[in-house]
Amino acid sequence: MMPAGTTPSRFVVLLLVAPASAGTQFWPRRPRPLALQRFISKHAATEPNAPDVAGRTEPGQQDGDVPRGYHARRMTRVVPRGDYAKAKRCVVEWGGDPSPSATSFVARGETSGGALQLATVARAYGRVLWVVNPVRESYAVDVKAPPPRDPAWKRLPPGRRYACAAYTTLGRHLLAGEERLSVVETKDAVVVDILSVSRGRGLGRAVFPLIGPMQRRFFETQLDLVEAACAPQYFDGGVLRRGAGLL
Repeated sequence: MMPAGTTPSRFVVLLLVAPASAGTQFWPRRPRPLALQRFISKHAATEPNAPDVAGRTEPGQQDGDVPRGYHARRMTRVVPRGDYAKAKRCVVEWGGDPSPSATSFVARGETSGGALQLATVARAYGRVLWVVNPVRESYAVDVKAPPPRDPAWKRLPPGRRYACAAYTTLGRHLLAGEERLSVVETKDAVVVDILSVSRGRGLGRAVFPLIGPMQRRFFETQLDLVEAACAPQYFDGGVLRRGAGLL
């Protein structure tokens, strides 16, 4: 029963927050850096909630189909004449320190148990709430060779060399799965590729069909971040711009 004086939208938020207090959290405003570090530290010893997926997205490892019950989503962007070294740095550093105006980003914590502790942060639900999720880096690779010929669902675009970093979800995260962020160097471009393999967990199963748009926005922001880091710069009428331009 909905408590007296509680609006339907607030009741939905309460239903989400209560069972997920030790995992996914919903904040009324953007978390401050210190609060994020406390959140990340709190989950440093939390176990992954998708052990059957952790590490499965790594190129050249664990062939086979998408694990049963999971959904694979891809987004790719080509950056003409992109600087591969800058793109790779952006990937392995998870975008670095977020801009004060960023509405979605990956927050980095300390390395614990040999793994980098992280959290994903995104403004969502009509800009009413910020969603904070506990995740952990599952691998990071820098390979000076063409991508392997993996199954289609996880195969990287062809190129000269590639770098990837991935995180897996933890504990009472409303999703279970792994996300891989990759860059591939081709002859005249950098290709940025995102692969997400996930499913709803617990209450997240009920809302999983509604999470797609939020995931796409988060992935687009990651693509924007890597593109901004590696795209060439040029002057147009005295204004510094990014992109292929007139190079």
